Parts: sequence; structure tokens; C-alpha cells
Amino acid sequence: MKKNRLNLILMGLLFFCLTAAGGIAGEENRGSENLLLDSGRMNPVHFPHYRHQEVLDDCRVCHDLFPKEVGSIKLLKDQGKLKKQEVMKKHCIVCHRKMKSEGKKTGPLTCGRCHHK
Repeated sequence: MKKNRLNLILMGLLFFCLTAAGGIAGEENRGSENLLLDSGRMNPVHFPHYRHQEVLDDCRVCHDLFPKEVGSIKLLKDQGKLKKQEVMKKHCIVCHRKMKSEGKKTGPLTCGRCHHK
């Protein structure tokens, strides 16, 4: 009887440890902290990926438009599935302006603030 109880406790602890480790590993897979986005003829954009994740709390806000893969924006532009400046004009700036109108701290609202020389 004691042996069965001990085995049950050990199995429970093992399950807990494996579940906790899986949860931690899942949280760590957030992509890069900062990304360097190709901007065609403009200077590349240093994109604070983790900061956006903290503020938005929903990856689909951006990743409904493009997949979670390195170079996906450039690839979609090359395929004609994304127009030049579509991400910035229809998503980034729109979101930043909305947040500003709600009185929230937000990101840049002009081209030069992201496309540093």
C-alpha cells in the first residue's frame, strides 16, 4: 500500500516537472527580442519585437498579415502579396495612432523615426 502511494506521488511529481518544463520552453519561444526588418530602398527598421509582444499580447495582430518566419515580409512583397509600405501604413501607423488617440504611450508616427540613417 505504501509502495503504491509512493509511486503515485513520484509519478505526480514527474508529471508536474515535465509540464512545468514544457510551459517554460513554450514561453521562451517568442522569436527574437529585436528584429532588423528589410525596408527596400529605405534604411532597415530596428523593430523591438518583445516590446510589441508585451503591449499587444496577441501575436495575430501582426502575424495574421505575415507568417512568423524570418524574411516573410520581404518574401510576400517579392511575391506581390504585400504592397510596398503596406505593413507600415496600414498596420504600424494605424495601431500607433489608435493608441495615441486613446491616451496610451505609443511608437513612432513618422517614417524617419523607424528608418534611421
